[in-house]
Amino acid sequence: MTTVATFAQKYPDKPALIYGDGEHIESYGELERRSRRIGHVLRRLGLEFGDNVAVYLANDDEFFDVFWACHRSGLYFTPVNWHLQEDEIQYIVDNCDAKLLIAHARFAEIAARVSKRAPKVSARVSIGGEIEGGFLALDDLLADVPEDAPLGEELEGSIMLY
Repeated sequence: MTTVATFAQKYPDKPALIYGDGEHIESYGELERRSRRIGHVLRRLGLEFGDNVAVYLANDDEFFDVFWACHRSGLYFTPVNWHLQEDEIQYIVDNCDAKLLIAHARFAEIAARVSKRAPKVSARVSIGGEIEGGFLALDDLLADVPEDAPLGEELEGSIMLY
């Protein structure tokens, strides 16, 4: 399986992601480290091979960190378009059988309402601030994950698009 780790070994300082007009540039080494650390968080939250993560973000810096964390951990990554209506977001979160909902704080109100009505969602993570309703802040979850902790066995995940 080719992952971001393969490229990080060869080109650790080469840009992997460039956002907007270059205001945020993430190297392969940074992307590998951040996705690996998030992978540890996903496993600590109890996600297992084949589980689904619904991701309600916009064009946020963390988007591909979470994508690669899911891919490296054998999880389905389901992006939820932030332009959708609440009932459409609810449908996707329910229909994909998401066990984890990751949402940006700018969508806090809708994310909180959707997660309350999603019985299969057992964990909730916020990015960029607080979300009420049992969401844990990603930064807090990452606080005790070492920078260099190996992920262990990497299982290829996939993406589920709606």
